[in-house]
Amino acid sequence: MLAEHRADGRCAVWVEYVGSGARVELAFGSDWRVKPCEALLRRLRELAGAEAVRLLYDPQLLTDRNAS
Repeated sequence: MLAEHRADGRCAVWVEYVGSGARVELAFGSDWRVKPCEALLRRLRELAGAEAVRLLYDPQLLTDRNAS
């Protein structure tokens, strides 16, 4: 699903998994940066639920996370 949105992508992808007694935040590598569009957001919302998908734009946050 993400592969078709990777061309010239500049948006980092993060997944937060919360399960029974566990929580993990996964950062996809720079090869998985996407170019967000309504079609991608719609597919992700169908998969995970509308409340589980967020598109964040915070230049400082992106700088901090990409430095890690």
